[in-house]
Amino acid sequence: MFKWIAHRMIDRAFARFRYDATYVHDMLDSSTSAWLKFLMAQPMNLHQKGISAEVWYAAKIATVRHEDCGPCAQLVVDMALQDGVPAWLVKAMVARDFGQLTPDAELGLRFAEAVALHDSSDQWRAEVMRRFGQDGLVSLAFAIAQTRTYPTIKRVMGHAQVCERLRVGEEDLAAARAA
Repeated sequence: MFKWIAHRMIDRAFARFRYDATYVHDMLDSSTSAWLKFLMAQPMNLHQKGISAEVWYAAKIATVRHEDCGPCAQLVVDMALQDGVPAWLVKAMVARDFGQLTPDAELGLRFAEAVALHDSSDQWRAEVMRRFGQDGLVSLAFAIAQTRTYPTIKRVMGHAQVCERLRVGEEDLAAARAA
């Protein structure tokens, strides 16, 4: 009975995004305790203190693009739009169009890319601290770390798909990725 209810919760949670949560169902079918541990980690993915949605989602989009899981990237794009990030800004994030990004979104994107690429992120970290303080830095740390978790789990479980195009509103865009 518990698993039946849990499967329905999973379906409801992802239905509004038309997201294939098969890997979460597989996890639950394999191990209820593993699924519960996965579920308990979700609040870390939602922590957004001291930064705007545009900074937070810019970091998430850059990170998920680096991890190259198309459905995960589409989910982050859809969540950004649902949370009120303007479509023009999400398009700029996806395309890495720095001329169209706000200064805060550019900072989130560049910082996340530097972290993902293991480049020196010191200058970006210093700017995050200057603009958003420790709360903002922790929020970005959680956003980057947790965003990497989902494509990794999906890849290990055989559910990851390569990302080539993302839909932002009514437009399909090539998904640019940091070199």
